[in-house]
Amino acid sequence: TLIDTALEEFRPGLRLLSGGIGSQTLDGDRSADLVNALNRLMQMFDHYTINVASLQSQYGVRALGVHTRHLLVGIHPLVDHASATRALVHDWGSHLGREGHIGLVVDGYDSAVPPEAEELSDTVGAPLAGTLPIDWRHRLMAVNSGRPILEQSPRCAYSRRLVSLLEGLDGQAEEPRRGSFLTRLLGG
Repeated sequence: TLIDTALEEFRPGLRLLSGGIGSQTLDGDRSADLVNALNRLMQMFDHYTINVASLQSQYGVRALGVHTRHLLVGIHPLVDHASATRALVHDWGSHLGREGHIGLVVDGYDSAVPPEAEELSDTVGAPLAGTLPIDWRHRLMAVNSGRPILEQSPRCAYSRRLVSLLEGLDGQAEEPRRGSFLTRLLGG
C-alpha cells in the first residue's frame, strides 16, 4: 500500500516519514504538494509529530496549525533561546485552530540553576507543559544504541518525565482512546 511504501514502520504502531526538507525545496507549488500530502496523512492517523526545526516554521505550523491540538515548543533553559522563541510562538499562535494549544517544554532543565521554568515560560509567552531533566548518560546510551530512550532506559528520570508529559497531553484528548498515547505510540 501507499502507507507501507511511503512510511517505514519503525516499530509496531509507529511509522516515520523522513524529512530534511530545505526552504528552497518548498518554493512555489512544492509547498502546496507538501501541505496536501500532510493533510491526507492527518486523516489516517490519530497523532502525528513534526519537527518544525527540520521544516521551515513558516510552512509547517502555518499550513498545519489549524489541525493541531498540541503544539509543543522545546527549548533549552537558556535566556537567549526563550527570547528568540517568543516571536515564533506569537506567530504560530495565530495559525492554530480553536482547539489548539501551545505548550513549552524545557529540555535539559535543572531546578538548581536559574532561570526557573516558570520564568522561561513567561519570557516565551506560552504555558509550561513540562520540563525534562538533563540526564545525558541515558540519552547518550539511547543514541549510541539506536533505540528510543523509553526502551533503552525506561526507568531513568528523563523517560519518567517524558511519559508523564505525554500522558498529560493524552488526558486532554476529546475522545476516549485505547491505552495511553505512549502505549499506542510504541505499539504496546
